[in-house]
Amino acid sequence: EKILQEFFYLVAKYASKHRNVAYYAGELCITPYYLSTITIKYMKESPKEIIDAYVILELKKLAETTSLPVKMIAEQLNFEDTSYMGRFFRRHTGMSLTEYRKNHIIRCYGFNIERKNKADLSVCPIYYILSVICFSRDSNL
Repeated sequence: EKILQEFFYLVAKYASKHRNVAYYAGELCITPYYLSTITIKYMKESPKEIIDAYVILELKKLAETTSLPVKMIAEQLNFEDTSYMGRFFRRHTGMSLTEYRKNHIIRCYGFNIERKNKADLSVCPIYYILSVICFSRDSNL
């Protein structure tokens, strides 16, 4: 369905700025109810679940591929504050962004790295390559 493709395109382009279903419905010139009907029919998820899932992917990508402090990640993804972003991330993943980042380092390198300086965090090559492949379309948005 063309509307669904456009919705995914808009989410990929604007999820860091707009997280409400009404915004996307407005951009598609349809009602939020109709957008919900389409996404549930074809994706078995509500538009809000899809938007939130994309934001979580963006949060994970930033946690895995950068050494940005949590505060800067919150600002980059337009969260009101780090506390709200932390609750949002924990609600969807069951852990804090800091815990996720630490677990990623352990998974990536096979051991626990104690960082003395936040700038010492290197990018895991595999996750970096995957993020480049998965998010290369961002430049076309």
